[in-house]
Amino acid sequence: MKRVVPGLLLAALLAGCQAPVRMSNMIVPGTEEIAGQTGRALAVQVGSVGGGSSLNVLNQIEVSDLDLREAMINSLAVRGALAASQPRHRVDAELVRTTRGLQEILLGLNVTAEVEIRYLVTDAATGAVVLSRPIVSTGTASSSDYFSPTERTRVATERAIQDNMRKLLAELYGL
Repeated sequence: MKRVVPGLLLAALLAGCQAPVRMSNMIVPGTEEIAGQTGRALAVQVGSVGGGSSLNVLNQIEVSDLDLREAMINSLAVRGALAASQPRHRVDAELVRTTRGLQEILLGLNVTAEVEIRYLVTDAATGAVVLSRPIVSTGTASSSDYFSPTERTRVATERAIQDNMRKLLAELYGL
């Protein structure tokens, strides 16, 4: 029993470790249809992006500000929505929360990551606030797809962020 408890604690700590997410896996593909996209052109400038962290607390997930910003820029660029010169809107973002359940850390079967990003969309010409709200999304990676709990956590996080940006794009097309 004295060896089992420390072993379980070590396993829980190791399962809590995570490699940083990959920016390329957070991009919403340009071929994917977004609600309201048809016939609507966007000219969006990405402003400041913050809140990311490289801390690795048990239920926190590592996402850098730069990777999040680049994923936003690329998600807009692949569909021609990134402003080349005169933007109509500016989007600033703050990563508020990235978590996964403690039971998933301990058991590590299917991992679901939840991401909350607060967006501030302003009119680029006037600075007037057009949209200000958080968007919450989730992503899941299963043990049948990924053997390593660390890999499942990374993939679930990337999927949650990609879904979050998909929802942001739908909001932008709806403006």
